[in-house]
Amino acid sequence: ATKAWPVEHWSELAGRLVDEGLGVPVVVGGDEDTRLGAEVLAGAGGLGVNACGATSIRGTAALLERVSLLITNDSAPLHLATAVGTPVVALFGPTVQGFGFSPLGPRDAVVEVNLGCRPCSLHGGARCPKGHHRCVEDIQAARVLDAVVRVIRAGAPPVGASAGTPERGLDV
Repeated sequence: ATKAWPVEHWSELAGRLVDEGLGVPVVVGGDEDTRLGAEVLAGAGGLGVNACGATSIRGTAALLERVSLLITNDSAPLHLATAVGTPVVALFGPTVQGFGFSPLGPRDAVVEVNLGCRPCSLHGGARCPKGHHRCVEDIQAARVLDAVVRVIRAGAPPVGASAGTPERGLDV
């Protein structure tokens, strides 16, 4: 739960992606995410595809292989997209790239905020230990959109990387 970007942020981002002509959102997730997927797409004026609960894990991997980019929390779709070679913009909250779970592609990017309480756990938890959840709340849709534009435009080796490893991805 602590790794989940708030639905209102996802909704704002989906709307901005559509408004700026960057693509049509396809929301992936399990059956339990169907309502959230609908809420996210409502922020894009109803444009997009809610694929939550519509595919198996293999089906999701096949879908991710066909999209131009995945924007995701630090979660299973990140790893599926990495496995099929789809560029990723990953949002990291309570976890950090140093744990070794970040995307590995040359065009991938991680968006995160620097807080003294990060990391607070290896895999995230049910609640923020500090009670503020700022590690994901403070990630703004505008920053994520900037990362998306950089990844789309990159198409080549990264310009820099977080955590001092240029081969790991774009620095945002």
